[in-house]
Amino acid sequence: MSEDKLITYTEGAHSPKKEYRCSKEGIFEKGKLVVLANEGTASASEILIGALQDWDRATIVGRRTFGKGLVQEQFQLSDGSGLRLTVARYYTPLGRSIQKSYKNGVDAYNQDIFNRFHNGEMSFADSM
Repeated sequence: MSEDKLITYTEGAHSPKKEYRCSKEGIFEKGKLVVLANEGTASASEILIGALQDWDRATIVGRRTFGKGLVQEQFQLSDGSGLRLTVARYYTPLGRSIQKSYKNGVDAYNQDIFNRFHNGEMSFADSM
């Protein structure tokens, strides 16, 4: 892997594309990696996993991650509180969105983790 490889980028309807690249060589430049992941894997880890997959650098082992790939900005309000608005999404170098889809509605989005437990995806190795 050379310097200046794309790791992720963000883009939104009213937020221009912003690229995030590696800035120097790392200690794991050669060879393959294995990364463990599950539904509790943090957002930053999901972004790293996506980049490792897209650059054909790692095998991901475990369960499907939850898919948390939204960019939020916080706006201060006059009473001292804040309002966080989603302004963009994170994407892998090849353009895959990290964020789990809302295409079936918010209720289906929220029901997904329950369904994964109910269907045995979290309990049985052949369902992972």
